[in-house]
Amino acid sequence: MLTFTLLFGLIAGALCIPPPTREEDALMNLLSPEQFSKFTAESKHPLPAHSTRTSFKHKYVYCNGGIADYKSGTTIDITATTSVSGTAHTKAAQIIARMVKYMPSAICNSVAGQVKIGVFTKSEGMMIYPYNHYVADRAECRGICSGACKNTCTPDGRKYGTLAGSGGRTTTILDDNILCNAADPYLHTFNVLVHEFTHSVHTYGVDAAMKTRITNSYNAARAHRTWEMSSYSMSSEGEYLAQGASAYFNTNRGISHGNYMNECSNSVLCANEAAMRYHLWAKDKELYSIFLYIYPVISENPAASMSVYDDADKKAHIFSIKQ
Repeated sequence: MLTFTLLFGLIAGALCIPPPTREEDALMNLLSPEQFSKFTAESKHPLPAHSTRTSFKHKYVYCNGGIADYKSGTTIDITATTSVSGTAHTKAAQIIARMVKYMPSAICNSVAGQVKIGVFTKSEGMMIYPYNHYVADRAECRGICSGACKNTCTPDGRKYGTLAGSGGRTTTILDDNILCNAADPYLHTFNVLVHEFTHSVHTYGVDAAMKTRITNSYNAARAHRTWEMSSYSMSSEGEYLAQGASAYFNTNRGISHGNYMNECSNSVLCANEAAMRYHLWAKDKELYSIFLYIYPVISENPAASMSVYDDADKKAHIFSIKQ
């Protein structure tokens, strides 16, 4: 993979981004950064519709894992545009509910006070949410990432408007990804919401002591080359945590950019959720311990179940956290 895909600090302000899709990763290997930006911007992504008047609907997730259609007390607002289906809106709420159900109350309350989830459709783009307007593409910036257009692109040359989600005060998610349908840009292999919500928990949920612990764990992993140094998970401490969460919840099933956290042996994906979590525990006990604190489970056994959807609803990148 070209080095420009692994620039450190993949954050614009407080906006965090998911890893490249398989298609994007392949193009990054074939094209220069300038060619990649021009090709992907002009091929299939319309200018975002954020300038149009949009209505939103809401669900609210409580820190005990409950979900309601009304707000009462401390909740995480799960917002969706009216173009998003009820099924996608509900699934977004279920994923967040099951991630926070056993989370320490101090972390969940801090997140609830500062972060909301925003579900959008491909035609709308994540800039449909006002918090992300500042990275919206403009007609004069089509295929351009330099100069005055730099703010419309990620450090690795992707237009923000082409992403399937982002982390920040508004953690956004493309409906196709959580529906795991034929239009999912990650081809049923990667749950963007799990990844991006973990970025938001890192930024807005954990305290200074835990942030220091995460930094130290990342630095130790780099010093000991615990994970493949060219992998996306080692590109920054934020990606170390977010990609680690994707392994912890078994929601990365085949992304082809070197995230060896999900490989139990050389180039072989872990067979299942239990194997994935045991692998994480065996190779990086401090990172596993951090997740056990942020996302605790009933059992401390690394092979214990940690799923989020019912079996009938599972696909490769969707998990089912214990009820």
